[in-house]
Amino acid sequence: MVNGLAWAAGLFEGEGCISLHPQYKSVRLQMTQSDYDVLQMMQSICGGSIDPKSNKDKPAHYKPLWQWRLNRAEYVYALLEKFLPYFGTRRAYVAQNALDKLDGI
Repeated sequence: MVNGLAWAAGLFEGEGCISLHPQYKSVRLQMTQSDYDVLQMMQSICGGSIDPKSNKDKPAHYKPLWQWRLNRAEYVYALLEKFLPYFGTRRAYVAQNALDKLDGI
């Protein structure tokens, strides 16, 4: 059986984004893909929301895009703490900066 948390952390390591927003004192986790089912799996493991993402500047033959997001500070903090052991050096550094930022909120 696949470890859902390890799978989600690995997917996020390769495809996700940790966005620090100093002006709003917030951190957001997000990931954009055309594979809706993959984002549904991410959502079932990690929570968050999935919304359509605009494809307006892309050629008509491109697949629709979807974006998974996690915004709420306490959920972002808890998930990053769980993901941290699975991250490589670069992503762990960014995640730790985000955790430090959220610790001060």
